Amino acid sequence: LKGALPVHAEAERLDGCEVVLESSDQSASARFADIGEVRRCGDPRDPFALHKACLAASGILDGFETLEGFCESAGGGIRLSTSVDVPKGSGLGTSSILAAACIKALCGAFGVDCSDDAVYDCVFAAEQMMGTGGGWQDQVGGLSPGIKYFTSRPGMLQRIDVELLDLDDRTLRELEDRFVLVFSGQRRLARNVLRAEMNQCVRNDRGAMAAVARIRELCALMRFHLLNGDVTAFARCMDEQLEHVKLLDKGATNTCVDYIFEVCADLVEGRSVCGAGGGGFLQMILKEGVSREQLEKRIRDEFRGCGVEVWDAGFYFADDMGEEAGR
Repeated sequence: LKGALPVHAEAERLDGCEVVLESSDQSASARFADIGEVRRCGDPRDPFALHKACLAASGILDGFETLEGFCESAGGGIRLSTSVDVPKGSGLGTSSILAAACIKALCGAFGVDCSDDAVYDCVFAAEQMMGTGGGWQDQVGGLSPGIKYFTSRPGMLQRIDVELLDLDDRTLRELEDRFVLVFSGQRRLARNVLRAEMNQCVRNDRGAMAAVARIRELCALMRFHLLNGDVTAFARCMDEQLEHVKLLDKGATNTCVDYIFEVCADLVEGRSVCGAGGGGFLQMILKEGVSREQLEKRIRDEFRGCGVEVWDAGFYFADDMGEEAGR
């Protein structure tokens, strides 16, 4: 986003016996000498709930009743510092991706197993500790570079398979030229949306289960179309997928989001909402022959001063994004 990776985490061993937590985007920092306080991560008002949950999920503090006992074993304390250059409620899965960066940083600093599968599991655990109820898809998407298709079998323990799509240069250039990320000017938290969608599945609601099944099919079709170089067919599948997401959650779009899509309709082939939708970022695939500048002008003319804007965004294909993300 805006020419840079937007999520950063650093973990450092300290000489003194304390835990220092820092969040530069929140302009917040705190020092802790009580291991019990460090383990309290269920308060959504706590600016360091995520930091604390990652410390707990990483296993670094396991087996210690006091911070002094941990420091004696580890040779000192911990500093965990984060920064995020993404609006809250963006729909980009930032909390899960930040948690993944924190886990990788902590594991690297303390020599703990840091395979991607281990990180996926730790982030899932951290999300449950915080009470946000997140799944596994966001951290997989954030840690795996490039464009990918990933799946998991049902069950409490996820076995995730990640396939990096090897697109030819023409397809990749076309996708990069036609892909646009638009901020809606609104923010929405995912927690209630996830619960509402899960409740439909738990009740075995026929409409919801049919929508989920079709969404899975559309994901496979989108993979097929990209591998075959058909960006327009990919975009049309993305557009259909949005309609099925709206069946699961009527709040996936709202009057404002629908109006943004309506204003851009003649320029856009495919539309989608990021994350829970209802605000945050929107994804669009432009029609063939339409430029990003045309869309930017349309949005600027229609929504001046409303916070709706096109963001500079691109795909990241580094060989090891996980190492960079976790510093």
